Amino acid sequence: MSKRILITGGCGFIGSWLVDRFINPLPPLTLQGLNPQIKDAYQRCLGDDASEYTIHVLDNLSTGTIKNISPISDNVIFTQADVRDAEFVDKAVEQCDMCYHLAASVGVQNILNNQVDMLSTNIEGTENVIKSCLKHNKLLILASTSEIYGDSGKNDILVETDDPCLGNPQVARWSYAYSKIADECLASAYHRELGLRVIICRFFNTIGPRQTGEYGMVLPKFISSAKAGEQITVFGDGKQSRCFCDVDDVTLRLRLFPYLEGHKFSTENEFSYPCWSGDPIGEVFNVGNIKGYTTINDLAQNIRAWTKSDSVIVHMKYDEVKRIYGAGFVDIKDRRPNTNKIDSLFPQIPYNNIKHLIKEMCK
Repeated sequence: MSKRILITGGCGFIGSWLVDRFINPLPPLTLQGLNPQIKDAYQRCLGDDASEYTIHVLDNLSTGTIKNISPISDNVIFTQADVRDAEFVDKAVEQCDMCYHLAASVGVQNILNNQVDMLSTNIEGTENVIKSCLKHNKLLILASTSEIYGDSGKNDILVETDDPCLGNPQVARWSYAYSKIADECLASAYHRELGLRVIICRFFNTIGPRQTGEYGMVLPKFISSAKAGEQITVFGDGKQSRCFCDVDDVTLRLRLFPYLEGHKFSTENEFSYPCWSGDPIGEVFNVGNIKGYTTINDLAQNIRAWTKSDSVIVHMKYDEVKRIYGAGFVDIKDRRPNTNKIDSLFPQIPYNNIKHLIKEMCK
């Protein structure tokens, strides 16, 4: 297994927790009854000595912070750099055994206000990483997003093979989704035509400590408002829904993915959901938690209760929201992941209780 790991965007919310996954021991896993190939991968992972890893964190600190990986352990190297610097990226990839590419522009406000920077970071930066991983034959775990599904207007549970339902590219709100689709297209094309070793992960509303509401993330924004006794502002009628997933669950699966390269999983499955079969390389996986489903109204009410706050919940009409965030703002009515595919790879790894996590974050 690789011992030198490059994590772009490693000072960000998800990236910093992934760093922790490599420098801290993994939790014990139940191995009884697993597919022999998966069991072997788990055992090799659990047998790793965390001290043998060197983690190279590359981040331009535009939205991440060095505090997220502080104090920096002896086996973590931090470099402040931008993924659009092709020469630097190439050297970093060459010196590592595999790469997790999480660097991207994030947050509704940031994306709407900095279109050119967002597009160049997400597209040019990702292409630099892809080209270098291909050149040096390094495994790439590429972070994508549920945003690429767009808005079908239906209460559908989204499958990896679903077609995107995106709006007009002239509308600023959709540019982020189009940029991530471009990333996936590049990665898939490089895999099919040139042999890039890549696994694509579409994240659905990952939450946890270190997440900031500064860029429009709903959960930390609600918690911050409730603790300060300020009004909790819900957009629209609050009936829009999301599925939240613990960052701990996300990073554990990201940590295990490299051990499954080259395995051909059979369709035999003793569990209740359909089993996906194949090699994870070149594939796309939804990464989320269907059990983390909630409406935004319920989220606001629970946060007010769990923080013991007197904050008033206020519903802001979308006309007013657009006056604040710009005409390009569009809210998604419903977004839920079908996770059968990734659960087929990790059938006995449970998901953490989201209500418990949010309660802990409210303390």
